[in-house]
Amino acid sequence: MRTYPMRTAVPKNLVIEGSFDVDGAGAVTNVTGYGFTAAYAAAAGKWLVTFVEVGSKFVRGGMDFQASAATDALEQLGDYTAADKTLELHLWDISDTALANVAGRIHFRAVWSNWRV
Repeated sequence: MRTYPMRTAVPKNLVIEGSFDVDGAGAVTNVTGYGFTAAYAAAAGKWLVTFVEVGSKFVRGGMDFQASAATDALEQLGDYTAADKTLELHLWDISDTALANVAGRIHFRAVWSNWRV
């Protein structure tokens, strides 16, 4: 029996939630959750989450950043690529207005619809 994805109160919606630690160099460790893999995108402040067994229509997503130390960081969802089932997660250093690798933990949630239209 698989332990993902989570069903919601809305029929035909799938939710996958997870989190992972990132260090100041972007490395991904301590992944928590099922139905996805996470990797550094080889560009400052960008990570890719690749999902498995998800619906055909990405509905919405969200992310939060839990910093290891006080920092001026802002989280942002990037592009979702349906063909690869990947979602970009971005961290911005708002004091420098640039993407940045910041140590901490990234938490995310993604929702798909399986409705056929």
